Amino acid sequence: MMAQKAVPPGAKWGESWGHYPDPKPDIGDSTACFEYNVYMHSFTPTALRGIIFITGEGMIEGTGEHFAFQMSVLAKSMKTRFGLVPGLKTGWAKSGRDIPFFYSLPSQDLASNISEPEIKGSNVGVEVDDWNDAMSIVNSVVDAVE
Repeated sequence: MMAQKAVPPGAKWGESWGHYPDPKPDIGDSTACFEYNVYMHSFTPTALRGIIFITGEGMIEGTGEHFAFQMSVLAKSMKTRFGLVPGLKTGWAKSGRDIPFFYSLPSQDLASNISEPEIKGSNVGVEVDDWNDAMSIVNSVVDAVE
């Protein structure tokens, strides 16, 4: 459409003119990379006062043996990326402040090989016994702010 500067021949108002490309290529991309590119990078630069991450059942592979490492990497990435501030000549720079990171930590009943990640700085892992228990993490954030 951009190259032709026109609507495709025969297209009518309100009809689909094609499809959005899938941002995840068939090879060379991991789920973590895809998630970062779609759900994080596209919302930056931005500065947040805190991050709440709710772990979903689909995020646990197998019995959870990789959870600690993957959550550590995710937390570091989010804290770094969302901690940017306007820089002088370089566009965006690190703020130097720590962003609190709250996350749900599935219990051993939900993932038998789960372990707690090593996250630098302010962070709170809230153990949940039910995948739909978002209120536990929200209550922990409220308690921390009060």
